[in-house]
Amino acid sequence: MRHYFLSTLLVISGLYLQAQTLTIEFEKIRNNEGVLSVTIYENDENWLDEEGDYLEYIFPKEKMTGNSLTVSIEVEKPGKYAVAVLDDEDGDEKMRHNFIGYPREGFGFSNNVHVWLSRPKYDECLLEIRNDTTIQISMQYK
Repeated sequence: MRHYFLSTLLVISGLYLQAQTLTIEFEKIRNNEGVLSVTIYENDENWLDEEGDYLEYIFPKEKMTGNSLTVSIEVEKPGKYAVAVLDDEDGDEKMRHNFIGYPREGFGFSNNVHVWLSRPKYDECLLEIRNDTTIQISMQYK
């Protein structure tokens, strides 16, 4: 009986620990120069900060189809996450701004949160990943 319990426990824990695939379909990318920098946040402690605890992935835009690109990311555990993306057209790993402070490079967020004069709130961008998940993000340019 104990053997069956342990076997069942291992199967259940194995399912929980199995990585989830987050597929992101990017739309409205301005050009094929540079890379897309995707950042995944597990909490709001350092939301949109340049330093902190988050997962960052870089995707070259060479495989774009028209103005779209699809990428896949392995997420180790199910949970709630927020995604931010920078269209780093010059590849310097930083957002460029104009003299007023508006971004000169594209950006986007999970749930396609549209921003105008302020940054989105972490809670607005939260999405739940329990299984393989596909989301769409339309890039924004100012």
